Amino acid sequence: MRIALVGLGDIARKAYLPLLACDERVTPLLCTRDGATLAALARRYRVSETYSRYDALLAAHPDAVMIHAATPVHAPLAEAALQAGIPVFVDKPLCDSASGVERLAELAMQQDRPLFVGFNRRYLPALAELRRQPLTELIWQKHRHALPGGARSFFFDDFIHVLDGLCHYGGRPEGEARLLARAAAQPGALAGVSVSWRTRHGWCQGSMNRSAGVTEERIDGYAENLSLHVEQCSRGWLARGKAVQAIGGGEWTPMLEQRGFVAMLEHWLALLNTGRCDSALLDSYVASHALAESLLGQLQPKR
Repeated sequence: MRIALVGLGDIARKAYLPLLACDERVTPLLCTRDGATLAALARRYRVSETYSRYDALLAAHPDAVMIHAATPVHAPLAEAALQAGIPVFVDKPLCDSASGVERLAELAMQQDRPLFVGFNRRYLPALAELRRQPLTELIWQKHRHALPGGARSFFFDDFIHVLDGLCHYGGRPEGEARLLARAAAQPGALAGVSVSWRTRHGWCQGSMNRSAGVTEERIDGYAENLSLHVEQCSRGWLARGKAVQAIGGGEWTPMLEQRGFVAMLEHWLALLNTGRCDSALLDSYVASHALAESLLGQLQPKR
């Protein structure tokens, strides 16, 4: 399959390109307006087909495109590819608004082409047990050091990982989700948020502190006779009947596998082999982004 990577920034260079370049099923194509980056990565990964213009790339009819560009251009780039009948992978968020996500989902359904979002935390090996029985509690914390930000970017570019993870493993809200927010010193910026909601079987709670002393991520899940704790998405422990065992990748397990990228790309490639839109998958993406939008709405002053 000829799969084009569009936008060759940090995440594309650290995760996607190294994995796809060594996959014998994939012939990578590269697309960026940065000529120096394009030439350097083409040499490093021995990629022969490169593009500096997106319209020229689409005219070459790749089997799929993977969009790793900045969030504001996700929607127009994805829309152009879907209109051309080309399957699309987009780094989270799909868009920075629920309405934009809905429009792309509708377009993918109309074209019957795969549309996939890079929520790697759905594929963490360390969290496999959380999918095997209903959870009574799920607590997800994702904190950053000295990184307050604007509310929409806060929710859609970063906190969306927590919201999607909670929905995926714990369940979507039954009723309204509750939000607490803490403003930063900078005007219009957020320093922290905390959310909670009831699910069919229990409850979910998520938080993000962007004035923390260190960047970290912790996940705690509970079910009947089950406790699980994971740090940095990769290592932790699992307990049943008071027996505790370590979980996570072994010493030689690559970090990209531990962080879900390998399994996520397998799902993406399997979806490409079908060539069809997955409506249930799209519905889950719409739900996560709609939750982010509704929580963002709670920050607006009541009139």
